[in-house]
Amino acid sequence: MNYNLTIEQYKQLISQPEYQMVQYPWVGYEEFEQLSSYGNLAHLFEELTEQLGRVPTQTEYINEGLARSKAFFIGKAKPNGDRWLPIQKDKNGKVLKWHNFKWDERLEKAIVQRIARSYPSHMVEYSTILLLKSYFPQYKIGANDYLDGVMGVDIVVGSEQHDKVAYIHITSASSYSDHWLKKKEDRKGVIYQNGVRHEYTRNFKKGHIHLSFSLYESESTEIINSIPLLKISHIQQVLETAFMLAPYMDTWKKKEQLCQLHHWLKDKGIEQGLGSVWL
Repeated sequence: MNYNLTIEQYKQLISQPEYQMVQYPWVGYEEFEQLSSYGNLAHLFEELTEQLGRVPTQTEYINEGLARSKAFFIGKAKPNGDRWLPIQKDKNGKVLKWHNFKWDERLEKAIVQRIARSYPSHMVEYSTILLLKSYFPQYKIGANDYLDGVMGVDIVVGSEQHDKVAYIHITSASSYSDHWLKKKEDRKGVIYQNGVRHEYTRNFKKGHIHLSFSLYESESTEIINSIPLLKISHIQQVLETAFMLAPYMDTWKKKEQLCQLHHWLKDKGIEQGLGSVWL
């Protein structure tokens, strides 16, 4: 993805009226919320950003996500509209529960609400990379699809000065965020290579740090057009605390977890391994 904007240019962009973010009401479709994936949305934000040459507005993001979701649910439905999907599995992948997702107004509203609430996290992740590049030129900033999709990490920050590497997770500030991070850690990273499923065991204990944002103005968060951005003071405090005080982190020289992922990917048939990380 393109991170050539300065943080000030980004703030000017999202100050435009079309970027006003809206909160959509909770639908309460529990079975849909248990569905782990649908509609090929994993890279929707990145793909729209590349296509548009800028970050998408919330409306653009929802419209494209809804179109993909509708194609997913309707395209493979039976003639009577039935679309049975697994919503619960055990640790071995055995399906414990199925649900029939027929396309109707309730499902559509639930999809819109779920896509809408994922939008601020993508925007915060994008703006955090811009903030790090703008305010911390002494650090190396990294991100790519394998870090995100397999390792479960949003951003990597390396400090040659401290000889340490921090693995950053960005979530909303809620009572559920710690629980969600634990679920994310327990959920294995997955790739498919030559039709074979490979699972990567995640471990968030060594040098993994948590940046949380609010959906309202706070000590950690600035709001523009209802879109949250982490404050540089909050990022600085969390990073400096980690680099100065955390005793158990990867070294910059060895980058142990990055190397582990790189070799695992090559072993599973990904020729380039982890590939380019640093932005």
